Amino acid sequence: MFTIKKSPDAPVFSHVKGNPFVQGPVRFRPGCEPPESQMPPYVEKTEIGMILDVEIRKLEEYRPEYIEIYKYVVMPDHCHVLLRVKQRLKCSVLKYVSATESAATSDCRRRGIIPRDASLFDLEGINDRIVYGNGQLKILREYIYDNPRRLLIKRLYPDLFRRTLGLQVGDYSLDCVGNIFLLRKPMLEVHVRRRWNEAECAEYVEKCVAAARAGMVLVSPAINRVEKEIMNKAIEEGGSVVRLSDRGFGERWKPAGKDFDLCAEGRLLVLVESGAATGRQTMTYDKATRLNRIAEYLAASEAGSHRVTTGLKAAGRG
Repeated sequence: MFTIKKSPDAPVFSHVKGNPFVQGPVRFRPGCEPPESQMPPYVEKTEIGMILDVEIRKLEEYRPEYIEIYKYVVMPDHCHVLLRVKQRLKCSVLKYVSATESAATSDCRRRGIIPRDASLFDLEGINDRIVYGNGQLKILREYIYDNPRRLLIKRLYPDLFRRTLGLQVGDYSLDCVGNIFLLRKPMLEVHVRRRWNEAECAEYVEKCVAAARAGMVLVSPAINRVEKEIMNKAIEEGGSVVRLSDRGFGERWKPAGKDFDLCAEGRLLVLVESGAATGRQTMTYDKATRLNRIAEYLAASEAGSHRVTTGLKAAGRG
């Protein structure tokens, strides 16, 4: 999957319209198009977007025996292209995608849409990701399809998708994404002990889920199977959760999958220690103990007593 970003100075590639709460497709009679509020999310490409759309499709049209495009979307400030290389190319597939950028830029300059010395794309380069397995392929296809809806949701609820940096909790400095106001509610730490037998675990699950039904916010790193089960059940029951992570927020990090919708509903807050590495981490006993200690402190603290020490930053692109 390739992500191509717009230059900050270039005009937008498209406009995302529609209602994020309407599921498509919508059927209507010719000449009786429904108002935008009744339309599912859709992308309306600008002149630049249409040029880019043509050049992206050329990747497959000019090399059908080599390249197959699974899915792509042209968003206002970036586009995602999910493709498969069917057999060995003469050069890196990245060069073909770079040629797509060059062709689109040249066409825009020729038409006078951008100045002749201007760049259409971000000079940081193209972000690329190798897809491993059908599971990842399915997830990324759905992610690309869902991009317009996600953007409309983030526009509606910007405060629920911001990174808050430097939340001071006792001696801990934390970064967070999600509904920070969950910290104003009474919280219950979810921590399953190793020594508990199956019956004790089952009793604890019921206790925690009952607390979530009563309005308490469950807080936990959700490391073991039972803790994950409790958090998931609380969410299914309509409850709210604060999840502690050991993985820092990268520049493009944003809630994925179901977490995105939970953020939009104001039912999720993700916390991580400031300065944590952004790559995938191995969970160690010491790290798990520290995360559980933070969860314990949060649950024991008086609601609303936590202090934000720095500003806000938006959480990634769509």
